[in-house]
Amino acid sequence: ETLRREKNYANQPVPEVPFRLPPGIEGELVFRVNLRDLPRGEGDRSGARFDGVYNHFSEFVRWAWNENWVGVGTAADFVPLGRGVEAVPEATVRHIAREVLVDNVRGQAPTWEAEDVKEAVLTKQRKGDVIEYRGRVRMDDGSRKYEAAIYGQGVWDGKAFRSLDLVAVGPRSGMARFNQRANDLGPAPMGVTLSLHR
Repeated sequence: ETLRREKNYANQPVPEVPFRLPPGIEGELVFRVNLRDLPRGEGDRSGARFDGVYNHFSEFVRWAWNENWVGVGTAADFVPLGRGVEAVPEATVRHIAREVLVDNVRGQAPTWEAEDVKEAVLTKQRKGDVIEYRGRVRMDDGSRKYEAAIYGQGVWDGKAFRSLDLVAVGPRSGMARFNQRANDLGPAPMGVTLSLHR
């Protein structure tokens, strides 16, 4: 208040800025992706986010989570045609795996190359008003790995998704140049959530 009077600032609300997706993110479905380290068990301090030792990345690293975005071409890939178990197209699952199932928790790691994706399977099944998803992914480039089970649910109203959430959970290991894992090579559990952006 004092500064406002001294500088003769006007009391105006902060302007609202319209939300924009990051450059290059497009598709009929767009997911907000969050990544984080998961608890490692009672008494396990390996990979602790803050260990009291000086580290010029400590303020950044102590949060140990990150956010990303990914777009998928068509919603139809996630909608079952019948009541039985059906596959989400492998190309769609591989796209998600390559782009965002990457250890970016503490920094940045490159996306996976096509040959790094060893397994990418996701099924869909209608159960009442809900669509359930189950799957597995496994990526390995020789210096880092991530293997995860995928679970999810979506609500499709016949024209559009009202909600669609996927969770990938499993061990990651290794490191990339800028992902701050030199002292935490693992294996250790990591979780990734994909939530439909509305």
